[in-house]
This record gives sequence, structure tokens and C-alpha cells, in this order.
Amino acid sequence: MTNSNTHIFSFDAGQVKELQVMGARDVVHFPLATNVYRNSGLVISEDDQNRYECDVSFIGSLYVDDFYDKVYGLASDNTRKEMDSILKDSVGIWDGTDRLAGRLSKEAMDDLQKICHFTYDSDNPFALGVDKYLVSRLFARKLTHLERIEAAQMLSGRDFRLYTSSKDFEIEGVDLWPALSYDEELPKAYHLSKINLNITLHSITSGIPLRVFDIMGVGGLVLSNYQPEIEEFFTIGKDIEVYRSLDEMVDKVDYYLTHEKSRNFIALNGYKTVSEKYSYDVAFQKMMEHINVKL
Repeated sequence: MTNSNTHIFSFDAGQVKELQVMGARDVVHFPLATNVYRNSGLVISEDDQNRYECDVSFIGSLYVDDFYDKVYGLASDNTRKEMDSILKDSVGIWDGTDRLAGRLSKEAMDDLQKICHFTYDSDNPFALGVDKYLVSRLFARKLTHLERIEAAQMLSGRDFRLYTSSKDFEIEGVDLWPALSYDEELPKAYHLSKINLNITLHSITSGIPLRVFDIMGVGGLVLSNYQPEIEEFFTIGKDIEVYRSLDEMVDKVDYYLTHEKSRNFIALNGYKTVSEKYSYDVAFQKMMEHINVKL
């Protein structure tokens, strides 16, 4: 990171600040991109329509593991109270505020650090801090797990599909569909879903996940939880639609399912914006210009 020939391009502004504090020589806040050339050549067959066409879909991990629960079971009563408070204050709320970092007391961090067997090297300027580790490994994954499960349950009465690699797991009232291949199946599923959900992993504090760009790149409508950087790179209501709570998510799903013209308007504008500004070739050109490489 301190080598003058190392150039870091990060899609999350929060991570950029962290790397700068650590001493990285060159860190650039840089949005992700998608392969619009692959996507523009998408061929949809009748079989594809039968397999992937639906009203609403979400494609992603459910972060199914019992690590959080095991740690919770070994924590002190006071630490558990703090863990409960953090989840209660954070689940299903997307207002642009980081509700996880800096919430734990010193006593709770010491307790959880010991349970997790996490070693912090204070002499290493690039070492992951205790709070950052606990947020990423414990709270971000657990919180995202809870939100994705609840979102699926709230949409269970509709033509909703949840594609996931998470195995041996059940959600009452929800059919789990198998994971899709990134190159062949994902673009078709995104294109053939009337509404594509994005529910961001909470370790991404402000950035926009790749899922959003890939959906737009095949002309799909994105309904995403609010992320601060969305307004920096897109126009809400024109390129993309957002929700700040799970209730608002359901309301907007119902609205756009019954307003085809509005749905298609946003999907088309999102595709145009991504094609013009966030394609691989545009991103690569900007990267090369930044490091003064002439193509």
C-alpha cells in the first residue's frame, strides 16, 4: 500500500478513508462497472422465459452460519445486551448512517475478542482493528442475514424468487432457488425479473455493490436499499429506485408491479447511464488516465 507503484481503486468511500489513514500512497474512490458488451448480446429463449421470468427476485447469499450465535452464547450478559441493542437499532434501517461501528464498549470488545480468538497487532499500522473485525465478521453478516430473511418473508405472497448458494436452509413460506452462474444465468434472471432487489451487506458502509451495475447493464429495474453513494452516481427515481425500510420496500414493489410504464422508464434510463458511464471500457480508461498510462 505504501509503494508508489501501487494504485488502489475502491468502490466504498469509507474504505478509501480507512486506507488513507493507514498510509496508502494512492487511493481513489471509484465506482464499480459492468460488461455492457456481454449484456447487450443477451439472447433470451422461450426456455429462458419459462425458467427465469418473475415479478420480483433477489440473488445473493443469506450468510447462513452459526458463528454469531455461538459467540453470543459464550458472551457475558452485559455483552449480550449490547449485541441485542446494536441489532435492534440497525435491522431494516437504511438512512445513510453507519449504525455498527463504534457501538461496543471496551469491555464488550475485550469479551468478544477473546471469544473469537482474534489477535490485534497494535504495532502493525495495517492491522485490522478489533471494532472493525467484530463489525465485519459478526454484526454485518448477522444483520444482513436477518434483513434478507425478513425481506423474503414479506414478499412471500407474491411471484418472488430468492436465488442463493446457501444450502440446507429453509425460510417459511419461501421457495429457495439454486444459485445461478455469473456469466450465463445471472444476466437472464436480472433481465426477466420485473423488479430486482438489492440488499447490501452492511460491511459496505456507503458504496454500491456490483449487483446494482450488473442488473442495470441488462436493462433490469433495481430496487435497492439506500446507500449514500447512490445519489452521487445515479438519479433516484430515474435510474434506480431505493427504499429506506423494509415496509417501504414492499410498498415500492407493489407500486412498480402495477405501474409498468414507470418501471420500464427507470430500467431503460438505468441501462443508458451504466452503458455511458460505468462500462468496463470507460472504467479502464479512467484508471489508465489516473496512473498516466497512455493506451
